[in-house]
Amino acid sequence: MKSFVIGLALLVASASVLADTRPSKQLVEQYIKQAQAEQEIAAQVEGYAQQLSANTDPEAKAQIVKYLNATIGWNTIKDQYAALVEKTYTAEELKAALAFLKSPAGSSITKKNQRFAQDMAALIAKNVQQVTKQLSSSPPSDGYASSASGNELAAIDVEEQNQDGRVYFTGAIENHGKQPARGVQVEVNLFLAGKFVDQYTTYVSGAVVPGSSRYFKVSCGCKDSPPAKHDSFKVYVVEGY
Repeated sequence: MKSFVIGLALLVASASVLADTRPSKQLVEQYIKQAQAEQEIAAQVEGYAQQLSANTDPEAKAQIVKYLNATIGWNTIKDQYAALVEKTYTAEELKAALAFLKSPAGSSITKKNQRFAQDMAALIAKNVQQVTKQLSSSPPSDGYASSASGNELAAIDVEEQNQDGRVYFTGAIENHGKQPARGVQVEVNLFLAGKFVDQYTTYVSGAVVPGSSRYFKVSCGCKDSPPAKHDSFKVYVVEGY
């Protein structure tokens, strides 16, 4: 009988420990608040935004911030964040973490975590930009012979057209190099009083062989969504592979 009582006591104790393993929603909320998770996520958004909008105007930065908030902002992910905390940590771990976060050292680390999150996000965004730039400037190894470089391609006879309220640009690409150019992208940048306001692109189908030209047409929005008001434009041949 004594053995049975002891075994039953151990079973009850084990069940109690297991029941306490999964944190309550209240405990999760306490942890998130004490860890200042919302402020840390906001710092990440700001870090990405600062790096990604370093050379853009305030309007463009606002659009970047809007996109970031819609994808990784606190109002977007707070429920998922809480669910992940609840899934990952035990009640005992969160209680221990709360005890530390309330200490002087924990409070100091919490504040520094926000700056760390912002700097880390900016670092990641910078690395992404650098790798993207390297990849875009590196010729692909697709078995083709060397291709014409951007400075051997020229946009000629470019004209802005406006028909039935729809704006588009027409012109031709000339290849002054010695190799064919494939996947040529034409980029039209619009300006108002010297300030960049809009951009549209298109790809030239097929190859532009040396000494020849290919026509292109760049459509700018649609009738119900016209391009930004502008008074000048510049055309670039972005790449050819």
